[in-house]
Amino acid sequence: MSDMPPWEWDWTAIAAFVAAAVALYGSWRAAKISKANLSSTIELQIAQFRQKWINDLRVEMSGFSECLLVGVWDSATLNRANGHTHKITLMMNPEDPLFDALNTQINTLVMRKTWEMAVSNRLTNEPEIQEMIARYPEDIHNDEKYSAHKFILISQKILKSEWDRLKSDIGNK
Repeated sequence: MSDMPPWEWDWTAIAAFVAAAVALYGSWRAAKISKANLSSTIELQIAQFRQKWINDLRVEMSGFSECLLVGVWDSATLNRANGHTHKITLMMNPEDPLFDALNTQINTLVMRKTWEMAVSNRLTNEPEIQEMIARYPEDIHNDEKYSAHKFILISQKILKSEWDRLKSDIGNK
């Protein structure tokens, strides 16, 4: 049999066991760190996408606002404004608490500018313009309702809330 007494430890087996345990722990720890790094990378990428979305939305909102500075619109300005309108609408979350206010403000501003364009071009007898007049007969010159300033305020609130949300998401990770 063996020369070793039954009460002595087999230090080679113990060393092999400890080495295996350390290797297992090292592998587990490396996997955990790798998973945390991957999670952080994904969160950072999402934050970058959200920042780009906020910047793109700001560009579209400022583009629409720029169209409002044009006195009487021509068809090119109307087309540009409509392009910004559609992009803003598609970029916005319809669940956003300010979505309806923004959408209503954009539509009323486009309607007023279209009305001004029609009056300027003496097109008020066109069926589309008559239909528009029928929908908005009395308040077409209500400056508070058709204010570009109101559009800017709503836009600023939306952009600020999205920025705060982004900062909060980054800070909580």
